[in-house]
Amino acid sequence: MRSKNPSFFVQDDFKLRPNLTLNVGLRWEVHGGFSEVNHLAGSFDPTIMNPVTNTLGAIWFAGNNGRDKIMATKYDNFLPRLGVAWSPTSNWSARVGFGQYASLWSVDVDGSPLGFGSAKTGSISANPGQAPVVQLSGSGANLPFIGPNRDPGAYNGQGGGNIPYMPYDLPVGKLWQWSVSIERRLPMAMVAEAAYVGSRGTGLQFQTDINQVPANKLGGGQAARPFPQYLGIGPSVPGGLTGSYDNISNYNSMQLSLRKPLGHGLSADVSFTWSKMLDYQDTSGWGSRYGNAYYQDAFNPSSNYALSNFDTPRMFKGYLLYSPPIGKGHQLLNHGIGDAVLGGWQASSIFIAQSGAPFTVIMASATNSGALDGNWYPNIVGDPNVSNRTINQWFNQLAYATPKANTFGSNGRNTLRGPDLTDVDLSLSKNFPLPRWEGARIRFRMDATNIVNHPSFSYPNNQLSAAALASGVADPSIGKITKTTVGGRVLAVSIRFSF
Repeated sequence: MRSKNPSFFVQDDFKLRPNLTLNVGLRWEVHGGFSEVNHLAGSFDPTIMNPVTNTLGAIWFAGNNGRDKIMATKYDNFLPRLGVAWSPTSNWSARVGFGQYASLWSVDVDGSPLGFGSAKTGSISANPGQAPVVQLSGSGANLPFIGPNRDPGAYNGQGGGNIPYMPYDLPVGKLWQWSVSIERRLPMAMVAEAAYVGSRGTGLQFQTDINQVPANKLGGGQAARPFPQYLGIGPSVPGGLTGSYDNISNYNSMQLSLRKPLGHGLSADVSFTWSKMLDYQDTSGWGSRYGNAYYQDAFNPSSNYALSNFDTPRMFKGYLLYSPPIGKGHQLLNHGIGDAVLGGWQASSIFIAQSGAPFTVIMASATNSGALDGNWYPNIVGDPNVSNRTINQWFNQLAYATPKANTFGSNGRNTLRGPDLTDVDLSLSKNFPLPRWEGARIRFRMDATNIVNHPSFSYPNNQLSAAALASGVADPSIGKITKTTVGGRVLAVSIRFSF
């Protein structure tokens, strides 16, 4: 894969007054389209005529149709930056800043077309008890694999994660960021800061099947797809992710912090953030480490606008480090038994307490939605919150109902929130100098993760059973939490000899 991404940046500072500085900058970036030197790339293109069906929608291969790049090179990425710093007195300062930033295209997210058409593609599976799809001693001629093949119509009937799609006019994901902060210097060299921080992202990926049955044709089957010559197109194919690129995000926060640099053996940094983040969907990394990228209607991303998987309304975190001013190099107990017993100790701790992550309640099966892909949200008919939440019943599953077949549900995305997270880690160490060995010492260290041994739990089973909802009898496995985000206490002890 080849891509050229030159960039240029210019910046200058203007000292308007001795206590007032203006910073202005501009960055220009070229986001080069991906190409492969041997034209080993292919992607679904909704603008190409299919030679088999004589309808729009076929596979583009590099070198055909007048282009060799997966996406068009973007030259119009002008990213301004502005900052203002003002110090009305020696103990007060204020800062204002905003800027725009762009995300480079990456092979792991945008590289699914690379290599397509140069190898076999297809899939087939069998459930336990069914006949095997192939015998190892056989030829495999019955397997539904296609390729290598660069015929634009050869992949009709394929899909389900095997057809890559990357729009040629791929937008560049951009993020506006802005902040306003006030800082105050306190006694003991401490600094307190209060800030408002916000951002807005545009052109972000919305992982979806672009060949889902539209909302006004639910239940119409394969023929109702926008491109009925294919099955699902996206959202995940080998080597990348696909979908549309009209996702947005909005973030606003108040951030308070108190910092103390190391002095008299003590260093500390504590902060509190009160925030809200919303988006259409979260592209949260491989394995959905920060929740799943749920969607119901591929062609109405704004209906998915809700709290982000990353939304953390309240977060308190920080660290403390303390070295008692005792022992060698200090005024107190700097020799003899006092130094040996009490000198050289150091204790440190990092801690965090934050709100739980939001999660989405969905139907366990989306078959009856009639969309042929995507998730199926339930209808909301009651209050899903329970008065005394436990890990065995985190929400009221009977507050939902199964939607009618071939309709979308009314429940929104990320409407409930999982358990809060807390964690306190502690480290304790001591240096033992060896008098007869110049510069030699033994260091004892004990590290404890989750020192208070208080586990934090993940979100519950969020997939509703249509049978349980129809019977009115709750399924005990639904709404139950079976995983942790912070496990039990872990201790590690080490001894190090250095000379």
